[in-house]
Amino acid sequence: MRLTLVTGAGCAALLLLGGVAPPARGDLRLEAPPPGFDRTHRLGEWVPVPVRLSGTAPPSTRTELQVRVSSLAITSTSVQSLRVAPGPVDLRFSVPVLMPAWSGQIRVAAQVHVDGRPAAGVQADAGRELAPAQPAIVALTQDRGGLGYLHNVELGIVHQPAVGPGPYAGSSSQPGPAVVLYPRPEDLPESPRAYQMADIVFLGDLPLDALTDGQWEAVLAWVRSGGHLVVSGGPDLTRLQSTRLRGILPLEPRGVRSLPSLPALAARYGAPPVRGPVPVATGPLRAQAGAFIRQNGVILAAQQRLGVGWVTFTAFDLAAPELQAWAGQTALWRDLAARGVRELRAADIVAAAAGSASWRGMGGGLADALAGVQAGDAPSFTAIGLFLAAYIVLLVPANYLLLRRWDRRELAWITAPLIIALFTTGAYAVGYSVKGGQLFLRHATVMEGAANVDGFDCHTLATIFSPVQRRYTLSVGDRLAGAEEATFAPLHGFQGAERSSLTIERTQRTYVRDALVSMWDHRSFVFDSRVEMGVVAASAVPVAGGLRVSVANHTGQALDDCVVSYRGQFQSLGRLGDGDSREARLQSGGEAPGRMGPVALQPSGPEKPASERIRAALASAIAANEAGVQGADPLVFSGWMAASPVDLRLEGERPTVQGATLVVVHIPTPSRTAALSVQRPTLPAGRADPFAANPGMGPQDLLNQATRLYSQGQHASAERLLRSSLAMDPSSAAARNMLAYALAGQGRLDEALEAAREAVRLSPRDGSILDTLAEMHQRRHEWQQAAEHYERALRLQGGGGIAETRVKLAETLLQLNRRDEAVRHLRIASGQEDPWAARARAHLGRLSAGQP
Repeated sequence: MRLTLVTGAGCAALLLLGGVAPPARGDLRLEAPPPGFDRTHRLGEWVPVPVRLSGTAPPSTRTELQVRVSSLAITSTSVQSLRVAPGPVDLRFSVPVLMPAWSGQIRVAAQVHVDGRPAAGVQADAGRELAPAQPAIVALTQDRGGLGYLHNVELGIVHQPAVGPGPYAGSSSQPGPAVVLYPRPEDLPESPRAYQMADIVFLGDLPLDALTDGQWEAVLAWVRSGGHLVVSGGPDLTRLQSTRLRGILPLEPRGVRSLPSLPALAARYGAPPVRGPVPVATGPLRAQAGAFIRQNGVILAAQQRLGVGWVTFTAFDLAAPELQAWAGQTALWRDLAARGVRELRAADIVAAAAGSASWRGMGGGLADALAGVQAGDAPSFTAIGLFLAAYIVLLVPANYLLLRRWDRRELAWITAPLIIALFTTGAYAVGYSVKGGQLFLRHATVMEGAANVDGFDCHTLATIFSPVQRRYTLSVGDRLAGAEEATFAPLHGFQGAERSSLTIERTQRTYVRDALVSMWDHRSFVFDSRVEMGVVAASAVPVAGGLRVSVANHTGQALDDCVVSYRGQFQSLGRLGDGDSREARLQSGGEAPGRMGPVALQPSGPEKPASERIRAALASAIAANEAGVQGADPLVFSGWMAASPVDLRLEGERPTVQGATLVVVHIPTPSRTAALSVQRPTLPAGRADPFAANPGMGPQDLLNQATRLYSQGQHASAERLLRSSLAMDPSSAAARNMLAYALAGQGRLDEALEAAREAVRLSPRDGSILDTLAEMHQRRHEWQQAAEHYERALRLQGGGGIAETRVKLAETLLQLNRRDEAVRHLRIASGQEDPWAARARAHLGRLSAGQP
């Protein structure tokens, strides 16, 4: 398969030739509905384009299918070779294409070429465009219906924006109404990348044998990379016991049982009971799964991880008439949607840094590190001005005056070219002294996967720096890799119009063919690929005050500067050789929404080699997450690999290769039911929350929901949920700790202080909870008590203490006129990979300026 991106003059030429040429021979017909699922697409994301080829095929030696998507800014053409025998044909294809990042007269056209001549063609409408934050459910059902009640219903989730350059990459928005899409089975893609626009894939009563192996593998690959598959149960045991679902479902279906009603659903979602009888699939729960709805020993809903994504199973049929008519169906789906919230991924953060957010800060640092000093260095303005002045003086007045003095003005035709040649050579020499004559290939790669699972998804940013103007061919080892240009600019669509042509071919490898790079300039590309290699075995178990995490490296390569991190808590594991194992202890109580890492602890600076600068910039971009990429807090292990297994090559060249490869492994949290409920949906204003007073929810569910409400500023609502949680589990230090913040948010500092003291009594060795007690004293202006508790908290926290505690201690010490101690803590905090480091640096700046 070959993908051609044509911009600039090439774009104009293609638009002029936008009409589909008439068939050259044979009697072939081409049909192509609008791109996307069910005629619906999303800008800046990969979508499938279903194509049907029918009629009579002529004898040929080469047949190609071209699908072209164009807008005012950019045109992309996907070219796929076909095997078509002469005679009657009726073939269907689903070609993945990247939609333009910006709307504006989007055109979609498909053509079939036989031996280089157009044989059939069709123009397609652009179809419907989804809003950036609008969640989409791709429903696979026999009658292409059954979930109509979810149309325009707010599920409380936001679509995770495109992983790559685009106007919405990394943006955050309020939840929008859901849309349910019903694609035909034959139109489903065989590329997992084409599911990028979906938030949930719902597998209803569609027989799995209606899908090809490639189509089903694409769904599973999408889930493994962070997607959410919801499988509906019911009476069809044959479908649930199919080979394709074996090991995928959290439940092992062994039978079907008819229940007269489902009171567990009614109690959980605050709705009348489901009218029966209701057939449900029954069976034992798998070892790594968690059930979140039970009724008299029967599991009604369960969930388990698949790679980095989730598979949710309901024992009943979600599209059955009795469920469609049930008043609690919407609340049920809000719960299901919240349980599939994607974990924050390092690859998503880096991809956003290559698009809309990089120009603001950390992503720009990554772009500079990949470009190298050669691309950024230049002579001073003074030197350039003197050079130009000397050139002008010598070329015109000096040359003229000297020739007139010697009375040899006829030699001007010789001296002028000599002066021009001299200064041209000098300019090149100056440029060469700054830029050099060496070809560089620099890369930053994130290899991301799940613990105990073979293989990693790789996101690679690759930059070519060329000392001459030349066309280069860049490739990676995965023949199914995705590739596109990385502009490191917020307006990708319009900047792309200034680029020259980009051709991508897929054989045994994926190639970016004949990419033009100007003299002493650089050009960057993105590759999304897959590598199969050994695993990182990891597990986490709860211990007093936190988690014990065990990690073993079986990747076949050594990993350096390894770190385990979760919710702002982290611990260094140092270097792990192949076969080495380590244990780490992380304290509970940390909160770091929207943050991953740190993923590097060893210091690096501008004086370091290029590979170290790339590594530092990559680590900073991930830790900062300036684009605001969203996701549930992940428990991750990270380490740095010396040799990248992506097999990145600059074909036919011998460049100097410099780069960094980061391995990120997501580890399942020990309390699966609690972890799956971290982000429950927020209901529309005016609607009662069925979860708040629900006896079917556990104390951890209530704590997680309260934490979310507190982060939204709903302190009173959070307090109510926390008191309900404590009524079920009075020994929960985490709930007491959160209650202190909820009370303080309402100005009830006396009660907040008592709640914090009780939390410390329940967990006296937890540094994060001691930090809360110190903060309550600080809010009450009890500076001495606050300082003492902050200092104790630092001694208990891992890694020498977190930046937040140090900054708050410094602020307290300043109130006590202990300036030197405060500065010492601020300096330590300013050097940590932590969002609070910026606040520490701001304090230091004010202090150095003599401000209080």
